[in-house]
Amino acid sequence: MLMKRKLISALLALFVVVSSPFALPLPVFAAYENTYENTGNQREDIIGVALTQLGNSTGNKYTFGNGNVSWCAYFVVWCARQAGIDSSIIALNGYATADDLGVEYRGRPADRSEEINYIPQRGDLIFFDWEDNGFCYKSPASFYGDHVGIVEYVAGGFVHTVEGNCGYMDGSTGPESGLCVRRRVFSLDSVDIKGYGIPNYQGDAIPVGETTVELSVAKPVVASREIQTLTFAGTNCGIYTLRIYKDGSVFKTETVFQDSYEVVFSDPGVYSAYCTAYQDATCQVSVNSEMVTWTVVSSSIAGDVNGDGITNNKDLTRLMKYLAGEDVSVVGSVLDVNSDGVVNNKDLTRLMKYLAGAEVYIS
Repeated sequence: MLMKRKLISALLALFVVVSSPFALPLPVFAAYENTYENTGNQREDIIGVALTQLGNSTGNKYTFGNGNVSWCAYFVVWCARQAGIDSSIIALNGYATADDLGVEYRGRPADRSEEINYIPQRGDLIFFDWEDNGFCYKSPASFYGDHVGIVEYVAGGFVHTVEGNCGYMDGSTGPESGLCVRRRVFSLDSVDIKGYGIPNYQGDAIPVGETTVELSVAKPVVASREIQTLTFAGTNCGIYTLRIYKDGSVFKTETVFQDSYEVVFSDPGVYSAYCTAYQDATCQVSVNSEMVTWTVVSSSIAGDVNGDGITNNKDLTRLMKYLAGEDVSVVGSVLDVNSDGVVNNKDLTRLMKYLAGAEVYIS
Protein backbone atom coordinates (compact mmCIF):
# COMPACT_ATOMS: atom_id res chain seq x y z
CA MET A 1 0.00 0.00 0.00
CA LEU A 2 2.84 2.37 0.87
CA MET A 3 4.52 1.73 -2.50
CA LYS A 4 1.25 2.36 -4.30
CA ARG A 5 0.74 5.67 -2.46
CA LYS A 6 4.28 6.77 -3.36
CA LEU A 7 3.62 5.92 -6.99
CA ILE A 8 0.38 7.89 -7.00
CA SER A 9 2.12 10.83 -5.31
CA ALA A 10 4.90 10.74 -7.87
CA LEU A 11 2.45 10.69 -10.77
CA LEU A 12 0.47 13.54 -9.23
CA ALA A 13 3.62 15.60 -8.81
CA LEU A 14 4.53 14.94 -12.44
CA PHE A 15 1.05 16.05 -13.54
CA VAL A 16 1.35 19.29 -11.55
CA VAL A 17 4.76 20.04 -13.08
CA VAL A 18 3.62 19.36 -16.64
CA SER A 19 0.28 21.18 -16.34
CA SER A 20 1.55 24.19 -14.43
CA PRO A 21 1.70 27.28 -16.70
CA PHE A 22 5.04 28.21 -15.14
CA ALA A 23 6.69 24.78 -15.20
CA LEU A 24 7.89 24.74 -18.80
CA PRO A 25 9.47 27.45 -20.95
CA LEU A 26 6.83 29.38 -22.82
CA PRO A 27 7.13 29.76 -26.60
CA VAL A 28 8.95 32.83 -27.88
CA PHE A 29 6.96 35.10 -30.20
CA ALA A 30 9.33 37.25 -32.23
CA ALA A 31 6.61 39.44 -33.74
CA TYR A 32 5.00 42.21 -31.71
CA GLU A 33 7.81 42.44 -29.18
CA ASN A 34 7.22 44.60 -26.14
CA THR A 35 9.52 47.52 -26.89
CA TYR A 36 8.06 49.79 -24.22
CA GLU A 37 10.39 50.89 -21.39
CA ASN A 38 8.64 50.93 -18.01
CA THR A 39 8.65 54.18 -16.05
CA GLY A 40 7.45 52.89 -12.68
CA ASN A 41 4.07 54.58 -13.13
CA GLN A 42 2.03 51.42 -13.40
CA ARG A 43 -1.06 53.07 -14.89
CA GLU A 44 1.00 54.47 -17.74
CA ASP A 45 3.18 51.37 -18.12
CA ILE A 46 0.33 48.89 -18.65
CA ILE A 47 -1.01 51.12 -21.45
CA GLY A 48 2.45 51.55 -22.97
CA VAL A 49 2.93 47.78 -23.07
CA ALA A 50 -0.54 47.16 -24.53
CA LEU A 51 0.02 49.61 -27.39
CA THR A 52 3.08 47.66 -28.57
CA GLN A 53 0.79 44.70 -29.27
CA LEU A 54 -1.77 46.43 -31.53
CA GLY A 55 -2.74 44.14 -34.41
CA ASN A 56 -1.42 40.91 -32.90
CA SER A 57 -3.81 37.99 -33.39
CA THR A 58 -1.64 35.28 -31.82
CA GLY A 59 -3.67 34.87 -28.65
CA ASN A 60 -1.76 31.94 -27.18
CA LYS A 61 1.17 34.32 -26.72
CA TYR A 62 -0.70 35.77 -23.75
CA THR A 63 -2.36 32.74 -22.14
CA PHE A 64 0.52 31.64 -19.88
CA GLY A 65 0.70 28.18 -21.41
CA ASN A 66 -3.07 27.57 -21.38
CA GLY A 67 -3.26 27.26 -25.15
CA ASN A 68 -5.76 28.65 -27.64
CA VAL A 69 -8.49 29.91 -25.31
CA SER A 70 -10.42 33.18 -25.00
CA TRP A 71 -7.67 35.58 -24.08
CA CYS A 72 -9.03 39.06 -23.35
CA ALA A 73 -8.41 38.71 -19.59
CA TYR A 74 -5.12 36.92 -20.15
CA PHE A 75 -4.01 39.82 -22.36
CA VAL A 76 -4.67 42.26 -19.50
CA VAL A 77 -2.65 40.07 -17.12
CA TRP A 78 0.19 39.66 -19.65
CA CYS A 79 0.43 43.44 -20.09
CA ALA A 80 0.44 43.83 -16.31
CA ARG A 81 3.33 41.42 -15.86
CA GLN A 82 5.30 43.06 -18.68
CA ALA A 83 4.70 46.39 -16.93
CA GLY A 84 6.09 45.06 -13.64
CA ILE A 85 2.66 44.74 -12.01
CA ASP A 86 2.45 41.62 -9.85
CA SER A 87 -0.45 39.35 -8.90
CA SER A 88 -1.24 41.32 -5.75
CA ILE A 89 -2.49 44.13 -8.00
CA ILE A 90 -3.87 42.20 -11.02
CA ALA A 91 -4.27 38.46 -10.42
CA LEU A 92 -3.49 35.78 -12.99
CA ASN A 93 -6.86 34.67 -14.30
CA GLY A 94 -8.66 34.13 -17.58
CA TYR A 95 -12.13 35.34 -16.50
CA ALA A 96 -13.46 38.81 -17.23
CA THR A 97 -14.55 39.55 -13.66
CA ALA A 98 -13.32 42.03 -11.10
CA ASP A 99 -13.14 39.35 -8.38
CA ASP A 100 -11.10 36.92 -10.46
CA LEU A 101 -8.67 39.63 -11.56
CA GLY A 102 -8.42 40.87 -7.98
CA VAL A 103 -9.45 44.49 -8.59
CA GLU A 104 -12.01 46.85 -7.06
CA TYR A 105 -15.23 47.04 -9.09
CA ARG A 106 -17.15 50.23 -9.92
CA GLY A 107 -20.22 50.16 -12.13
CA ARG A 108 -23.69 48.79 -12.61
CA PRO A 109 -24.93 46.09 -10.23
CA ALA A 110 -25.98 42.78 -11.72
CA ASP A 111 -29.66 43.85 -11.97
CA ARG A 112 -28.64 47.07 -13.77
CA SER A 113 -30.75 49.08 -11.33
CA GLU A 114 -28.19 51.91 -11.26
CA GLU A 115 -26.15 53.78 -13.83
CA ILE A 116 -22.37 54.01 -13.74
CA ASN A 117 -21.34 57.19 -11.95
CA TYR A 118 -17.60 56.57 -12.14
CA ILE A 119 -15.36 58.22 -14.78
CA PRO A 120 -12.51 55.80 -15.50
CA GLN A 121 -8.85 56.75 -15.42
CA ARG A 122 -6.01 55.63 -17.64
CA GLY A 123 -5.05 52.08 -16.82
CA ASP A 124 -8.40 51.08 -15.31
CA LEU A 125 -9.96 47.87 -16.57
CA ILE A 126 -13.24 48.03 -18.47
CA PHE A 127 -15.81 45.21 -18.36
CA PHE A 128 -18.43 44.56 -21.04
CA ASP A 129 -21.74 42.70 -21.12
CA TRP A 130 -22.81 42.48 -24.76
CA GLU A 131 -26.18 40.77 -24.25
CA ASP A 132 -27.16 42.62 -21.05
CA ASN A 133 -27.35 39.31 -19.20
CA GLY A 134 -24.63 39.62 -16.57
CA PHE A 135 -25.35 38.17 -13.19
CA CYS A 136 -23.81 38.30 -9.72
CA TYR A 137 -20.66 36.28 -9.46
CA LYS A 138 -18.99 35.62 -6.09
CA SER A 139 -20.21 38.88 -4.59
CA PRO A 140 -22.79 41.63 -5.26
CA ALA A 141 -19.97 43.90 -6.36
CA SER A 142 -18.92 41.62 -9.18
CA PHE A 143 -20.47 39.90 -12.20
CA TYR A 144 -19.70 37.48 -14.97
CA GLY A 145 -18.55 39.59 -17.92
CA ASP A 146 -18.30 38.89 -21.63
CA HIS A 147 -15.10 40.81 -22.21
CA VAL A 148 -12.47 42.98 -20.54
CA GLY A 149 -10.00 45.58 -21.79
CA ILE A 150 -7.75 48.41 -20.62
CA VAL A 151 -8.84 52.06 -20.52
CA GLU A 152 -6.43 54.20 -22.54
CA TYR A 153 -8.11 57.53 -21.83
CA VAL A 154 -11.41 59.42 -21.67
CA ALA A 155 -12.11 62.45 -23.88
CA GLY A 156 -15.21 64.21 -25.16
CA GLY A 157 -17.63 61.81 -23.50
CA PHE A 158 -15.95 58.72 -24.95
CA VAL A 159 -13.78 56.07 -23.34
CA HIS A 160 -10.89 54.86 -25.48
CA THR A 161 -9.71 51.31 -24.88
CA VAL A 162 -7.03 48.78 -25.79
CA GLU A 163 -8.41 45.22 -25.89
CA GLY A 164 -7.13 41.74 -26.67
CA ASN A 165 -9.15 38.97 -28.34
CA CYS A 166 -11.18 41.77 -29.85
CA GLY A 167 -13.45 41.46 -32.88
CA TYR A 168 -15.59 43.95 -34.73
CA MET A 169 -17.63 46.63 -32.98
CA ASP A 170 -20.84 44.70 -33.69
CA GLY A 171 -19.66 41.98 -31.32
CA SER A 172 -19.25 39.30 -34.01
CA THR A 173 -16.80 36.52 -33.23
CA GLY A 174 -14.98 33.74 -35.02
CA PRO A 175 -12.04 33.70 -37.43
CA GLU A 176 -13.78 36.02 -39.88
CA SER A 177 -13.99 38.77 -37.27
CA GLY A 178 -10.24 39.24 -37.17
CA LEU A 179 -9.77 38.77 -33.42
CA CYS A 180 -6.64 40.64 -32.36
CA VAL A 181 -5.38 43.47 -30.14
CA ARG A 182 -7.34 46.58 -31.09
CA ARG A 183 -8.07 50.13 -30.04
CA ARG A 184 -11.77 50.90 -29.69
CA VAL A 185 -14.02 53.74 -28.55
CA PHE A 186 -17.33 53.67 -26.65
CA SER A 187 -19.64 56.37 -25.40
CA LEU A 188 -19.40 56.62 -21.63
CA ASP A 189 -23.12 55.86 -21.40
CA SER A 190 -22.93 52.79 -23.66
CA VAL A 191 -25.16 49.98 -22.39
CA ASP A 192 -22.43 47.51 -23.36
CA ILE A 193 -20.21 48.79 -20.54
CA LYS A 194 -20.91 46.90 -17.34
CA GLY A 195 -18.34 48.67 -15.19
CA TYR A 196 -14.70 49.29 -14.42
CA GLY A 197 -11.95 47.62 -12.43
CA ILE A 198 -9.60 49.77 -10.37
CA PRO A 199 -6.28 48.05 -9.66
CA ASN A 200 -4.25 49.31 -6.71
CA TYR A 201 -1.55 50.76 -8.95
CA GLN A 202 1.58 52.62 -8.03
CA GLY A 203 1.44 56.01 -9.75
CA ASP A 204 -1.27 58.42 -10.84
CA ALA A 205 -2.90 58.69 -14.24
CA ILE A 206 -1.44 61.38 -16.49
CA PRO A 207 -4.19 63.46 -18.15
CA VAL A 208 -4.31 63.06 -21.91
CA GLY A 209 -5.67 66.53 -22.66
CA GLU A 210 -7.24 67.87 -25.83
CA THR A 211 -6.31 67.07 -29.41
CA THR A 212 -4.42 69.86 -31.21
CA VAL A 213 -2.72 70.04 -34.59
CA GLU A 214 -0.69 72.44 -36.72
CA LEU A 215 0.23 72.02 -40.39
CA SER A 216 3.33 73.65 -41.91
CA VAL A 217 5.19 73.53 -45.23
CA ALA A 218 8.94 73.22 -45.71
CA LYS A 219 9.16 76.00 -48.34
CA PRO A 220 6.81 78.86 -49.25
CA VAL A 221 7.98 78.58 -52.88
CA VAL A 222 8.99 75.36 -54.66
CA ALA A 223 9.88 74.62 -58.26
CA SER A 224 7.76 72.23 -60.27
CA ARG A 225 8.84 68.59 -59.78
CA GLU A 226 10.57 69.61 -56.52
CA ILE A 227 9.56 67.82 -53.33
CA GLN A 228 7.40 69.83 -50.94
CA THR A 229 7.18 68.49 -47.38
CA LEU A 230 4.12 69.11 -45.22
CA THR A 231 4.62 68.53 -41.50
CA PHE A 232 1.96 67.75 -38.89
CA ALA A 233 2.62 68.85 -35.31
CA GLY A 234 -0.04 67.80 -32.85
CA THR A 235 -0.90 66.31 -29.49
CA ASN A 236 -3.04 63.19 -29.05
CA CYS A 237 -3.11 62.62 -32.80
CA GLY A 238 -2.75 59.29 -34.55
CA ILE A 239 -4.26 59.81 -38.00
CA TYR A 240 -4.43 62.82 -40.32
CA THR A 241 -6.61 63.54 -43.35
CA LEU A 242 -4.77 65.97 -45.62
CA ARG A 243 -6.65 68.06 -48.20
CA ILE A 244 -4.69 69.99 -50.85
CA TYR A 245 -6.34 72.61 -53.10
CA LYS A 246 -5.28 74.34 -56.33
CA ASP A 247 -7.22 77.34 -57.58
CA GLY A 248 -10.02 76.58 -55.14
CA SER A 249 -10.55 73.00 -56.32
CA VAL A 250 -9.52 69.84 -54.49
CA PHE A 251 -6.19 68.66 -55.89
CA LYS A 252 -5.46 65.73 -53.57
CA THR A 253 -6.85 64.05 -50.44
CA GLU A 254 -4.67 61.68 -48.47
CA THR A 255 -4.83 59.76 -45.18
CA VAL A 256 -1.50 60.03 -43.35
CA PHE A 257 -0.30 58.00 -40.37
CA GLN A 258 3.10 59.73 -39.97
CA ASP A 259 4.03 63.26 -38.90
CA SER A 260 5.06 64.39 -42.41
CA TYR A 261 4.01 63.99 -46.02
CA GLU A 262 5.98 64.57 -49.23
CA VAL A 263 4.31 65.61 -52.48
CA VAL A 264 5.55 66.71 -55.92
CA PHE A 265 3.74 69.20 -58.20
CA SER A 266 4.29 69.51 -61.94
CA ASP A 267 1.88 72.38 -62.62
CA PRO A 268 2.82 75.89 -61.43
CA GLY A 269 0.26 77.73 -59.34
CA VAL A 270 -0.85 78.64 -55.83
CA TYR A 271 -1.67 75.69 -53.58
CA SER A 272 -3.24 75.51 -50.13
CA ALA A 273 -3.94 72.76 -47.63
CA TYR A 274 -5.30 71.93 -44.21
CA CYS A 275 -5.52 68.71 -42.25
CA THR A 276 -7.99 67.05 -39.91
CA ALA A 277 -6.32 65.22 -37.03
CA TYR A 278 -7.98 62.25 -35.35
CA GLN A 279 -7.05 60.63 -32.07
CA ASP A 280 -7.41 57.17 -33.64
CA ALA A 281 -9.07 55.17 -36.41
CA THR A 282 -12.57 55.56 -34.96
CA CYS A 283 -12.55 59.26 -35.98
CA GLN A 284 -14.73 60.09 -32.97
CA VAL A 285 -12.47 62.95 -31.79
CA SER A 286 -11.00 65.32 -34.40
CA VAL A 287 -9.67 68.84 -34.90
CA ASN A 288 -8.78 70.91 -38.00
CA SER A 289 -5.55 72.81 -38.58
CA GLU A 290 -5.26 76.30 -40.03
CA MET A 291 -4.85 76.57 -43.81
CA VAL A 292 -1.29 76.86 -45.20
CA THR A 293 -0.43 78.25 -48.65
CA TRP A 294 2.57 77.94 -50.95
CA THR A 295 3.48 78.65 -54.59
CA VAL A 296 4.80 76.31 -57.24
CA VAL A 297 6.85 78.05 -59.95
CA SER A 298 7.85 76.74 -63.37
CA SER A 299 11.08 74.82 -63.62
CA SER A 300 10.76 73.61 -67.18
CA ILE A 301 13.18 71.25 -68.92
CA ALA A 302 13.58 71.81 -72.64
CA GLY A 303 11.43 69.35 -74.59
CA ASP A 304 9.90 67.85 -71.43
CA VAL A 305 6.36 68.03 -72.81
CA ASN A 306 4.79 65.60 -70.33
CA GLY A 307 6.56 67.10 -67.28
CA ASP A 308 8.12 63.91 -65.97
CA GLY A 309 11.58 65.47 -65.57
CA ILE A 310 13.25 63.92 -68.64
CA THR A 311 13.09 64.53 -72.41
CA ASN A 312 12.53 61.33 -74.41
CA ASN A 313 10.19 59.65 -76.89
CA LYS A 314 7.30 59.92 -74.45
CA ASP A 315 7.43 63.69 -74.94
CA LEU A 316 7.40 63.23 -78.72
CA THR A 317 4.26 61.09 -78.42
CA ARG A 318 2.64 63.56 -76.05
CA LEU A 319 3.33 66.51 -78.40
CA MET A 320 1.94 64.49 -81.33
CA LYS A 321 -1.29 63.85 -79.43
CA TYR A 322 -1.51 67.50 -78.40
CA LEU A 323 -1.15 68.71 -81.99
CA ALA A 324 -3.80 66.16 -83.05
CA GLY A 325 -6.24 67.84 -80.67
CA GLU A 326 -6.35 65.15 -77.99
CA ASP A 327 -7.07 66.16 -74.39
CA VAL A 328 -3.66 65.48 -72.84
CA SER A 329 -1.67 67.15 -70.07
CA VAL A 330 1.33 69.16 -71.27
CA VAL A 331 3.85 71.66 -69.91
CA GLY A 332 2.83 74.70 -71.96
CA SER A 333 6.10 76.59 -71.55
CA VAL A 334 8.10 73.99 -73.53
CA LEU A 335 5.74 73.33 -76.44
CA ASP A 336 7.35 75.90 -78.77
CA VAL A 337 10.41 73.70 -79.27
CA ASN A 338 11.94 75.76 -82.13
CA SER A 339 11.13 79.15 -80.52
CA ASP A 340 9.35 80.60 -83.57
CA GLY A 341 6.38 81.82 -81.56
CA VAL A 342 3.87 79.17 -82.65
CA VAL A 343 3.25 75.54 -81.74
CA ASN A 344 2.85 73.34 -84.80
CA ASN A 345 4.31 70.38 -86.68
CA LYS A 346 7.64 72.19 -87.04
CA ASP A 347 8.10 71.77 -83.28
CA LEU A 348 7.31 68.07 -83.62
CA THR A 349 9.94 67.74 -86.35
CA ARG A 350 12.52 69.68 -84.31
CA LEU A 351 11.96 67.48 -81.24
CA MET A 352 12.15 64.34 -83.38
CA LYS A 353 15.55 65.44 -84.79
CA TYR A 354 16.81 66.30 -81.31
CA LEU A 355 15.90 62.88 -79.96
CA ALA A 356 17.54 61.25 -83.00
CA GLY A 357 20.82 62.92 -82.05
CA ALA A 358 20.91 65.68 -84.69
CA GLU A 359 22.70 68.91 -83.79
CA VAL A 360 19.61 71.08 -83.39
CA TYR A 361 18.52 73.49 -80.66
CA ILE A 362 15.35 73.07 -78.59
CA SER A 363 13.93 75.62 -76.19
